[in-house]
Amino acid sequence: MRALTLTLLCVVALTVSLSQCEARGRTDSTRCLCGGKPRARVKFGLIKKIDVYPPSNSCPDFEIVIIPKKGQPFCLDRSKKQGTRILEKMKQRKEPKRRQGKNKKRD
Repeated sequence: MRALTLTLLCVVALTVSLSQCEARGRTDSTRCLCGGKPRARVKFGLIKKIDVYPPSNSCPDFEIVIIPKKGQPFCLDRSKKQGTRILEKMKQRKEPKRRQGKNKKRD
């Protein structure tokens, strides 16, 4: 009788622990900054700072966060025209500038 109770208790404990592990693996919650609908555009005069966050382990999305001079930060849609322009400018700033020497004419 004791062996049966002990076996049943172990099976229940194993089932509970497996269901907990499985639930952790399937979580849909992410730690993205942009939770709502991103804006399509913003006036450049109102921008204080632009932060660009590439995909990471905590958030699979590429995010552009606009910090305005007044008000709350918000997200900019990267698929829209202004979002793609900002990303292009950020890429240009990160690329090293190539020095162009003077072209010398040879005789």
